[in-house]
Amino acid sequence: WDGVQPVFDNSSGWSAKSSTGLCGLGNTAVYGECLASSYQRLFLSSIPDLVFAGLPFEVVLFKKDAYNQTITTDSQSTVQSSAYVTVKGALKTDKSVSISGEFVGVLSEGHVKLTIVAKPSYVSIDTALGVTTMTNPVTLYMVGRDSLTSLMMVSAAIRPNFATGQAVCPTGYILVLDASSGSSNGRNGFCSPCGQEQYSVSPLAGLTPGVPSCFNCPPSADCSGLANVVFSRGTWAISKGMY
Repeated sequence: WDGVQPVFDNSSGWSAKSSTGLCGLGNTAVYGECLASSYQRLFLSSIPDLVFAGLPFEVVLFKKDAYNQTITTDSQSTVQSSAYVTVKGALKTDKSVSISGEFVGVLSEGHVKLTIVAKPSYVSIDTALGVTTMTNPVTLYMVGRDSLTSLMMVSAAIRPNFATGQAVCPTGYILVLDASSGSSNGRNGFCSPCGQEQYSVSPLAGLTPGVPSCFNCPPSADCSGLANVVFSRGTWAISKGMY
């Protein structure tokens, strides 16, 4: 059904699963045990507990009907991830966030997996105190066009939990700010891995104050990238984010 929910007829042999739905026991329709209905919402699942700037994370998006059934007959609608801010109650594109990755996809049997790379804008980085401040909290929506009705589909907002401070990047990565990007009062940042003959044990440490960087491999050590440092002689300790 589309638009108006059918009236339940007790003589039909069906059972009302709830006050809001008509569901038949043993119904083998592709949607599920309830009557099929048109699009009602986009549902996001598998959102990771922690996200790092500029590193990919996955979400799974489902197209749901009025009874929370996945609309498995849709393998045509296209959806994408976008960053928005709310201005006076209206959604506006958040230009301070860069979105890339496989953030556009076509539904397959009512669902799709998206791989999103989000680079937030940072207004300040205090390497001494280990504090990172984003221009805006990152708010993502999944939007698309229903191939059956041509209606716009919009998910509920999600705010990925971006890592901050001394843990802003995984161990062995540093936080790098783009030369000129993001908003007028910030620059997009991303976590960059340290390569061969380099290392990092703190994503905000660097030789220049306020500029995180990878360090060259210490003498008598073997560095295979990231935070992997093996010393052949002596005893070494970490001080101010470096050996």
